[in-house]
Amino acid sequence: MPLLYKIKKEFKTYFDRIRNEKVKINLLQAIPFWMASFITGLIAVAYAKLFSLAEKSSFYIILHLKWGIFIITPVCFMLAWWLVKKFAPFSRGSGIPQVMAALELSKPGDQHKTEFLLSLKVAFIKIISSIILVTGGGYWT
Repeated sequence: MPLLYKIKKEFKTYFDRIRNEKVKINLLQAIPFWMASFITGLIAVAYAKLFSLAEKSSFYIILHLKWGIFIITPVCFMLAWWLVKKFAPFSRGSGIPQVMAALELSKPGDQHKTEFLLSLKVAFIKIISSIILVTGGGYWT
């Protein structure tokens, strides 16, 4: 925690040196978006790495366990389907219709209407199920 305190203190000293109030306000409004962009980038890179690892494991299964694909593929597909059906039914499909519906439903004060379409749970299940599908050879379909 001392490291975070030092970083915060350092940023505060630089921030206090800014004389223009408009710049301060704009900076404070932009910081959450910068942080969200950074976190989104990290998650996207991690997802790409996991996807690549799943592809490599699928190729390994195909090359070294030729008959294993007849067992692993149906098991992976059923597991991915079950995860989506059990934990986040709205994570099925590409996600584009869900985002479009959430945009249509989104109005100030109506966030509860869009939470079932777009949430961390839906995103997490979508990521996990797609990795399982690719591990089972789902990139071929």
